[in-house]
Amino acid sequence: MVDNRRVKITKLMLQEALIDLLQEKALENISVRELVNKADINRSTFYSHYDTIYDLLYSITEKYMKKIIFPNKVHDSSLTEHIELLRFMKSNRKAYLALIRTGQFLDYLIDKSLLIFDSNEMSYRMLKKECKSAYETMVQYSCAGTVQTIRLFLEDKLELTTAEVATLLYNTQEATYHVLLDFQNEKIKRLKIT
Repeated sequence: MVDNRRVKITKLMLQEALIDLLQEKALENISVRELVNKADINRSTFYSHYDTIYDLLYSITEKYMKKIIFPNKVHDSSLTEHIELLRFMKSNRKAYLALIRTGQFLDYLIDKSLLIFDSNEMSYRMLKKECKSAYETMVQYSCAGTVQTIRLFLEDKLELTTAEVATLLYNTQEATYHVLLDFQNEKIKRLKIT
């Protein structure tokens, strides 16, 4: 029990040290030596838990991004969930800003969003071959805008409340969904005509 607790504490110290260092510099400019000095642990202790700094970053990504609940269906998320998520992100601002700066946040968001397309009813309603490329483009566009908005929110550069930011993000998600449905309907009309 004590060893398990020690492992958790050590991993937490390493995560916090990397998050702090990512506030100051890019990931590729952080050395293991600098990281373990910041965490105040031995280099060998780092290597007993992680092979590389990228492995540590991956564990941070998993820890914080799993808090973002991805709905099983496109319309399953609510405005209230968006507000709660933004509040959680604000309370863990440094971690999310670190993930945004490394590109992990955007990559994770895009990957999960594309998985939703492949696994829910929207993918069955949409014409797979004709609309998949449009969907992928819109997901990347929407996710990039979402991440930029969240970054500005976390950096306190928006003169909007948490609820207002959540409303903007929620409405953007809904609008993207409708743009895709309109695109699909146009494709269907053109296919019927030809």
